[in-house]
Amino acid sequence: MELAEEVEDDETIRVLGVTGYGRSFSAGFDPDVDRHLVEAIVAISKPTIAILNGDAFDEALELALALDLRIALKSAHLAVTQLQRGMLPRFGGTQRLPRLIGAAEALKMILTGESVEGGEALRLGLVTYLAPAPKALERLTHNLLATI
Repeated sequence: MELAEEVEDDETIRVLGVTGYGRSFSAGFDPDVDRHLVEAIVAISKPTIAILNGDAFDEALELALALDLRIALKSAHLAVTQLQRGMLPRFGGTQRLPRLIGAAEALKMILTGESVEGGEALRLGLVTYLAPAPKALERLTHNLLATI
């Protein structure tokens, strides 16, 4: 939450990009993540971009949904699988996902836990930009950040 305040207050920061380390944006579930973190990021008045350098599941996808734009690798898989653990999405995914892709597709993803690959995510409106490979993702991200 301190990061959100710093981004908001620092006039030299014009955009916030969030990405993962390695080959996935995030494929895990961390029960210790404070739900207020996502809402603090949503409150940032500057543009925010999720750079999906690989798979994004569950809370990680919910974080990406909370950002303004999403750039993904074509090979990335995106899924909401919390129901398989007996939980509901807890970071706003039940509201944001239907707004982006429509109620029917959102319910399908939430109730079945099925993942969508990058190309399908772009078609649905789940991601804004698609890159065919990691180097192209870097170029696309750089160009978008420079434009903003």
